[in-house]
Amino acid sequence: MSKRYLDFISYVKNNNLGLIEKDASLKKYCTLKIGGKCYCIYKPDSINNLIKAYKYILKRKIDYEVIGNGSNLLISDEYHFKIFICLKGLNQVSFKSNAVIVSSGVMGNVLSKKLSLNQISGLEFLAGIPGTIGGMIYMNAGAWGKSISDVIKSITYLDEFGRVCIMDNIKNHGFGYRMSPFMKRRVLIIYCEIQLKEYVSSIKLYYDYLEKFGLLSKTGIDLPGEGGSIFLKEEKVGPVEL
Repeated sequence: MSKRYLDFISYVKNNNLGLIEKDASLKKYCTLKIGGKCYCIYKPDSINNLIKAYKYILKRKIDYEVIGNGSNLLISDEYHFKIFICLKGLNQVSFKSNAVIVSSGVMGNVLSKKLSLNQISGLEFLAGIPGTIGGMIYMNAGAWGKSISDVIKSITYLDEFGRVCIMDNIKNHGFGYRMSPFMKRRVLIIYCEIQLKEYVSSIKLYYDYLEKFGLLSKTGIDLPGEGGSIFLKEEKVGPVEL
């Protein structure tokens, strides 16, 4: 391991910027339980600590990748000579008027159910879809004709220079079917504001979506490592060969 990466590990530890695991196995960080090792996994415990560590990474031109829950993530078995930043520890949720502020590490399907149980509507369509809010924004996840960009009011992220930026007027920024502007950039999504509304039958709608996915009746194959939610609709991308 080169000195730059060893220095980063020391920097995180000496400044209490979160957890860091040297020579880490990536199998533990993806639902399909595959993948080789990497220099280290960095797990920030707050947005402020992430910002400090990210600026350090950028300044010293350290190679990195970003992951969340690792849902359906295919990682090669080779050794990865880089840092992996795992944002799953950023799991804060707060409310303001008719919106919810959600950190990127929050699981989308868990948030969907909790809001539905409290008769708060807007995210029922995420029922049964694995992944964190950050990952869902990155790929503009969704189902049943809805996408997460449809309900997001604003997105806060760290840009290529480590600056905190806010994206609002979401519909004007090039979101499309399983596509977002973040796919063309090297940025870190840190949290978003989601517009919500009260709806008494929200939990029923949540379970209706689960039933459509077949998750209420499935037995045996709905395991944590199941490779679901990785296919695109044929009419969106055309026929493909497997």
